[in-house]
Amino acid sequence: MIPLLILGASGTARDVLDWLPALGAAGHEYRCLGLLDDDPAKRGIDVGGAAVLGGLSEAERWAEAVFVDALGGPRSYRRRAEMVGRTGLARGRFVTLVHPTAVVSPRASVGVGALVYPFTLLGPGVRLGDHVTVLSHGSINHDASIGDGSILAAHVVLAGGVTVEDHCYLGAGARIRQGVRVGSGAMVGMGAVVLDDVAAGATVAGNPARLLPGRPT
Repeated sequence: MIPLLILGASGTARDVLDWLPALGAAGHEYRCLGLLDDDPAKRGIDVGGAAVLGGLSEAERWAEAVFVDALGGPRSYRRRAEMVGRTGLARGRFVTLVHPTAVVSPRASVGVGALVYPFTLLGPGVRLGDHVTVLSHGSINHDASIGDGSILAAHVVLAGGVTVEDHCYLGAGARIRQGVRVGSGAMVGMGAVVLDDVAAGATVAGNPARLLPGRPT
């Protein structure tokens, strides 16, 4: 079994721990050594059967292990690269995990450190960057591109040719029309129907999606 450590001690980490038996049955056997998280209140606690062993900067202590990036959420998604950087780990130390029930076209590409949740579709020509997270029942259709560090919550649907730039967050059930571009650092609200391009750093919500007043653009 390959020794593995998970970065982050939140719900994503618990999800990944639940995948390990299914991954093992599919021929990808991992043994979780524990979790790393910078919240001192979490030190030593049990998360889904694994203990929080230390902070992110301690990652190099486990020279034999590979790492899973379970960091980031709707409050911290723009800081994912900075959080990963605290580990000091080389790109090659991160493992990409694709749940066995996901359907991934042989003509799709998935970056290092990505997580592809159960019952997700990645169509032909889809490109996921490094450290992208796609939660369950996502549908990423042909030729869509997702930039590094972006998070797509459950049941997000991207039509063909959509571009999501780096470090974006797409809320659960969001729908994005064919060919639309979502700029770097943008947030798309839950259930939003996006018909037009979204500016970098903007927050949009609604059907059709509109810029939320008072939010950064």
